[in-house]
Amino acid sequence: RLALRPKWATFPSMARLTRFLLVLAAAAGSLVPTWAELTLETLKERQGQMRTVVRTAHPATVGILFPEDAGAGSGVLVSADGLVLTAAHVSGDPGRDVTVVLSGGEQLPGKTLGAYRSLDAGMIQIQAKNRAFPTVPLGDSDALEIGQWCLAIGHPGGFLKERTAPVRLG
Repeated sequence: RLALRPKWATFPSMARLTRFLLVLAAAAGSLVPTWAELTLETLKERQGQMRTVVRTAHPATVGILFPEDAGAGSGVLVSADGLVLTAAHVSGDPGRDVTVVLSGGEQLPGKTLGAYRSLDAGMIQIQAKNRAFPTVPLGDSDALEIGQWCLAIGHPGGFLKERTAPVRLG
């Protein structure tokens, strides 16, 4: 089954980029308390775990701009050489020129590598040599359970230099 996927699509199965970030949150520790365990201490512990995840993910969260105002999206750096995981509808077809906006606002050229539409996942490569980027680790989506705490980080509507990437918790 994996042989039918493009080489870059061998990351864990996920329906959306948000699900990837849920995997990241789950990697921060067990984020699923039973209702009986929801005490002030457990909530403070979860808050600490979420802060750790956000500290890791924020620097690796990027904005994606297309030429001539053809749209915008967001993604997350998953390799130090500039490989960006995003949604399939953001990356689209391979070979498209994009601008990747790093968390500090620096803009770098990038190229779409294509999309794996059934997983709603796409990849973009930043076109910068001899540079190491911050990354987030990939997790195991098979270990996820319904009802787990999760967070999503991205640039809805495009990168805005006057704000950090919003974080949503659920």
